[in-house]
Amino acid sequence: MLRIALVLVAAPLLHAQFTIQPSTSENQSLQLKNGMLDAEGQTVEQLLQFAYHLQAGTVIGPAWIGEKNFDVHGAKSQLQQALTEHFKLDCKRETRPMDVFVLKATPDAEARLTSSGAVDTDGMSHIRGTNLSAESIARYLSSWLGKPVIDETGLHGQYAVDITWDANNSNNLVPAVERAGLRLEKDRRLVEALVVTEK
Repeated sequence: MLRIALVLVAAPLLHAQFTIQPSTSENQSLQLKNGMLDAEGQTVEQLLQFAYHLQAGTVIGPAWIGEKNFDVHGAKSQLQQALTEHFKLDCKRETRPMDVFVLKATPDAEARLTSSGAVDTDGMSHIRGTNLSAESIARYLSSWLGKPVIDETGLHGQYAVDITWDANNSNNLVPAVERAGLRLEKDRRLVEALVVTEK
């Protein structure tokens, strides 16, 4: 996890304990501990995805929400209100047809999930955890693929997962997923989206 710089300067926002300010760091990180959020180098689009529990590609709004980076510190429960007040946004949930990936499982997926890792070297990317659900894996994949990933694996357990691929070649992600006993299929589905407009 990248180092986090805590935001200590109060900003004119929802509460004195919640700050949002432009980021000057090249780092990108997001941590949640005891209900408190520390985020660095995040776009408004990324923060809205986290605040509304949405996947990548499902926040629709003006271009700048995906271009400018911010540092945020405060209670996660206040994040939705803080973002809408600070940036003067209207947010509305809608169901729209979108291009998606559907995550499916092979019959031996449960056994293969825990043995899918590769040797660690520089430039490797990971989806790694000791207690991950299939839904969590789908959300991580969404962040890498930039599109919604719908979990249709039928897997209901918690798994020790290590999906590893060469970060310099995004084409290696799909074979890495397949080594874990999973597969990604392209489709077009109705998906819940967040439509963002400026007041």
